[in-house]
Amino acid sequence: PRGPTSHDIVVWTRRTFGTSRVGHAGTLDPFASGLLVLMVGWATRTSQYLANLSKVYRATIKLGVSTDTDDSTGVVIKQNQGCDELSEQDVREVLKNFEGRISQRPPQYSAKKIRGERMYNKARRGEWVQLDPIEVEVHRIILNEFNSPLVELEIDCSSGTYIRALARDIGEMMGMGAHLTSLRRLSIGKFSVDNSMAAEELREGKLPDQEQQLEITNALGHLGSMEVEGDVALKLRNGMSVKNMNWDHKIGETLVVSSQGELVGMVEVDEEVIRPRKIVPKEIER
Repeated sequence: PRGPTSHDIVVWTRRTFGTSRVGHAGTLDPFASGLLVLMVGWATRTSQYLANLSKVYRATIKLGVSTDTDDSTGVVIKQNQGCDELSEQDVREVLKNFEGRISQRPPQYSAKKIRGERMYNKARRGEWVQLDPIEVEVHRIILNEFNSPLVELEIDCSSGTYIRALARDIGEMMGMGAHLTSLRRLSIGKFSVDNSMAAEELREGKLPDQEQQLEITNALGHLGSMEVEGDVALKLRNGMSVKNMNWDHKIGETLVVSSQGELVGMVEVDEEVIRPRKIVPKEIER
């Protein structure tokens, strides 16, 4: 829901599961709503593989009004007329410029760190920093509805994409400025908000249902997996590298499953050697 921070939800999850080992796969601003993927116990060690997955958002942009935060929580810094003259086709033509590999400047009010300090702390003190643009990828941007001055979009993008910056830049290209009025995260990789539980339920101590959880092998399925015999699995569990006899397997990081179907962990594969990276404790094996 809108309101609690990602940290608030992590605190509730720690209390509900009775463990301090809880993490998430990407912060969700209090301004936004939607999906927050949580990892509990050993699964926290997989955060880097989940945080880099593509994300899908539903966003509403208000044209003609710019704010200092690039969303509706900020102070209006500029207003422009001309929204009523825009057609739906005009909007579609502008949106074409924001698909594919694009460059964007992070918002001043962001969690990005500059010399060890969050940008939003600097911005609150009135310190404005010239930020270098970053490269992100928008896989797909769909116009759901245009009712001037409001534009509703569905955006499928790479991790690290700032939707507030996207709203701001769309407005600038239209020559009138814009800001984000609502944002909902619909999915992260194969995780969908449709199969999630309400944050309030976690706060009340309710455990997730089976369909609201993904086992590690399923959650990391995008990395692929390779099966090894029991003696190889044992060596990997003991931190030993082994010779790569599976010449057909892709190079890079992947999951290893034993011939008994037990998850061994994450390994790095090259042409000659399989190196253990993150090994699952024997009692988990999921």
